[in-house]
Amino acid sequence: MRESELDFKLIRFFVVLSEELHFGRAAHRLFITQPPLSKAIKRLEKELGLKLFERDSKHVVLTPVGEVMLIKAKEILLQARNTVAFANSIASGLTGRIEIGFTAIMLYRGLGKVIKRFNSEFPNIEVAFTETVSQRQLELVKGGNLDGGFINSPISPVGLESLAVCFENYVACIPLDHHLAGSKKISLTALRDETLLVFARDASHAYHDQVMAMCTEAGFQPRIRQFSGQILTLVAMVAAGFGITIVPEAVKKAGLKGVAFIPLTGSKIKPTAFFIWNPKRKTPGLKSFIDITREVLAAKK
Repeated sequence: MRESELDFKLIRFFVVLSEELHFGRAAHRLFITQPPLSKAIKRLEKELGLKLFERDSKHVVLTPVGEVMLIKAKEILLQARNTVAFANSIASGLTGRIEIGFTAIMLYRGLGKVIKRFNSEFPNIEVAFTETVSQRQLELVKGGNLDGGFINSPISPVGLESLAVCFENYVACIPLDHHLAGSKKISLTALRDETLLVFARDASHAYHDQVMAMCTEAGFQPRIRQFSGQILTLVAMVAAGFGITIVPEAVKKAGLKGVAFIPLTGSKIKPTAFFIWNPKRKTPGLKSFIDITREVLAAKK
């Protein structure tokens, strides 16, 4: 007999009869009559090729082999119950694994608060993170390789569900020894003659397009020096004297030295971020992650 052929119902009948050592009481516990129980035990003994009980008209006793089998039978039933409980936990979104993308700046926009809250409420759901640019996240979420992602974008993407998680302002990032560093606020036009560090468009579509649009809105085309990398590296380059830059105000929370962050005037363009997911992808735990993200970060204009 192959292991897969063994009926779990027969194992349960065996365990109950072993505990009661009385066919009538065991049948009562199992909500069946005595004859079907007797037939079931005989069938189990035949399939196993073992004599599990010594029985007569008055007594039922486990054989030595039956006592050994009882230990294994209880393990099998416990494992089966645990498997069912685990499956129910997955189905209810209490257990599982989700894969989330993010851009570095989300670390300063409250992503840590989301993770702390989620881990506290759903300790059995593993969250795997991938840091990558927004455009790549869009591709991965649409392709089913990420369950969701935190992207920088002026608008919510087409074909995906999204939740706005950030509305903030842009600020000028200037070296501390720059003549504008002590200003309380700066007009965009004051940056006309400065060397402006910006991400190359293929590195960050949203950031590049918004910064260029801000300058156009202010009536000038900037002298730009393009860069591909992380936003904190961009700030470090400002501190090293490569030029100035425009960044979301959340970057101030990084606490980097050697630069001043000055509020900008002269533009209504603001950095925005969204959490995105594919509604066709039904990953256990994802809805819970979205709900907590909404509670912790949902942005208000």
